[in-house]
Amino acid sequence: GVVTYARKGCVVSADSRPLGEKDLDDQGRCIATDHGSFVVFNVYVPVGGKECGLSHKISHKMRFLVALRRAMQKRREKGKKVILVGDLNIAHKLMDRHWTFRTVCVDRVIRQVQEAAMQADAFRRATNVDTMPEWKFQLERNWKNIAKALSTTEAVSTKTTNIANGRTFDKYRARVTLNPERKIYLGSHEASDEDCLDCFNFAESRYKTAKRHDREGKHEEEEIIAREANVVPLLTLAELMTKIARVEWDAQTLRQISESADSLNRRSPTIDWLNELFEKQDMMDPFRHVYPHAKHRFTCWMQTTNRRYENMGSRIDYTLVETSISHYIDKDDTPKLRSCFYAGEDFDGEDAAHHAATASGNFVGAPQGGGGIGSASDKAMETQFGDRASTGILYTAPQYSDHVAISLVLNAGFDAEFYSTSLSLDAKDAATKKAQPHRAQKSISSFFGASSVASSSNKRKNDGHPKLSSISKKSKSTLFDHFGASSSNTPSKAPSKAPSKAPSKAPSKTSSKTLQKSYFIAASKAKKKP
Repeated sequence: GVVTYARKGCVVSADSRPLGEKDLDDQGRCIATDHGSFVVFNVYVPVGGKECGLSHKISHKMRFLVALRRAMQKRREKGKKVILVGDLNIAHKLMDRHWTFRTVCVDRVIRQVQEAAMQADAFRRATNVDTMPEWKFQLERNWKNIAKALSTTEAVSTKTTNIANGRTFDKYRARVTLNPERKIYLGSHEASDEDCLDCFNFAESRYKTAKRHDREGKHEEEEIIAREANVVPLLTLAELMTKIARVEWDAQTLRQISESADSLNRRSPTIDWLNELFEKQDMMDPFRHVYPHAKHRFTCWMQTTNRRYENMGSRIDYTLVETSISHYIDKDDTPKLRSCFYAGEDFDGEDAAHHAATASGNFVGAPQGGGGIGSASDKAMETQFGDRASTGILYTAPQYSDHVAISLVLNAGFDAEFYSTSLSLDAKDAATKKAQPHRAQKSISSFFGASSVASSSNKRKNDGHPKLSSISKKSKSTLFDHFGASSSNTPSKAPSKAPSKAPSKAPSKTSSKTLQKSYFIAASKAKKKP
């Protein structure tokens, strides 16, 4: 689920079911809050399978994205500006993914080599061949044998052991047959045979979607290419070349391949969706607007393999705004991304990004023996906060989540034209009520039931702590009174239903003056993946 926190007085209404499709809205992945002149859509987009290889997953993801675009358009038609925030699960540009995560279009490379060799003019042929990197010829010569080996791929059941506690797990690993006497394993252990086989299935992938005809109110099924044939992740391709073709590519060659724009795949249905949002819906990416050349600035890393400490991640969390309000984005004359204790001058470079992601080496990863991510030092924790609010990335500690927070700051001009703190929340609106399930929770003690509170109170009395037991005799303040929370706090998922009988006593009300300051933040919060 997702939750949006907003300052009291700046929200007109909220809707935790804005997509208009029951099964999509039931997942609690989107909430829309109306702030008078503009609407904020806060989303957690479903994953789409590995490189769009799992057609049922990409189909579901695209349904969600199409419904989201339709919901945003409806708000625009009512004269509202639209801001989209959250985890889109889309890495838009090549620079938004670590270079090792990029994918190679094998068929395109093979065509390049063959076309160069077939040039009629001898001089032109020699020139093309001489300028083409050696790795392309190696791939062209060996791909046929690699494809033959991959046709024998099978998922083999294996067992893995947690070295910390000795527990064993059933996993699967891909195996191919090179000849009757030689079989080799590929890839890593996967949770299911489907995931295992999908890692080495490079056939063209398609998905079906319902093309909606709004005028007739009908849906027509349409089949769309999700991934072209033989689009292979770079490191997977290097493994195939090493183990099957026995051609070793060094780190320099791999980096060269990752930067060969004419050989890389830069298309997918989700990227096309995002491009259409920019090109046809007049939206833009404030992060890239302020930092167009920033490299290796990611928002998500694989925690299970400690990838954050190598800064091997992706930028998949965004704040997107309409281009008509882009000039309200607050930025310095020479904006600099947070880079912790980086002492260099290239704040757009990879070294600065590595400092930021790791708190200059002060964040600690999880040990291989288990036990979870270690607590960071006070020095490391303080690096999350800058001198002032800024548009960019907030590098929260890795023990919080596999994501970090992103931020968008709009200047006083936006406040003057669009932002108001004197709006009235439509308390009678059914959608707004449903978007605030926390209001049904009478107090924090009601989570535990009356019997638990009474039992706890009696125990305190028996233990001789009359001051503690007298807490229950004070006023019945709510959780929101205690923290000074706004009436427009709108989570999309309800907590477990409160007991029908509320406890007779509640914790005392405490002063919350220091907590009364609240801010409207159009930014996605860091969160854990389900």
